[in-house]
Amino acid sequence: MFRLCVVSSTLLWSLFASAHHWVVDMYDEQTRTTYEMEVVEFRFINPHPFITAQIVDRSIEQASEATPDLWTLEMDNRWELVDLGFTNSTFKSGDKILVTANPSPYDDRALYVRALEHPVDGYRYEHNVRHLFKLQ
Repeated sequence: MFRLCVVSSTLLWSLFASAHHWVVDMYDEQTRTTYEMEVVEFRFINPHPFITAQIVDRSIEQASEATPDLWTLEMDNRWELVDLGFTNSTFKSGDKILVTANPSPYDDRALYVRALEHPVDGYRYEHNVRHLFKLQ
């Protein structure tokens, strides 16, 4: 009975671990795009914070000024961002950012952030790098 519990627990945990790393299934890791964007909202939530933003050069998207195209930018694990100094107020509405990200094949307005430059605060964030780079 004990062995059955151990095996069951191990299998259950492996399913959770697999489910947590769904990022590779939701975003195209072979493709990277870069956009200059303006922050609309920053949600510093678990497990992954999100930035809602719009592209600064609207001619790229050929969109109407009356209906801005909002993009969802998913970031790295919240606790890893906390270790880098990120807080609820790291990004404010109106901040200009330069984002390099993997697009989602399922949602044409969803991106997974691989790198982000925040010129006002003077740093560059890179996914899975445990320090920020100072911009020159």
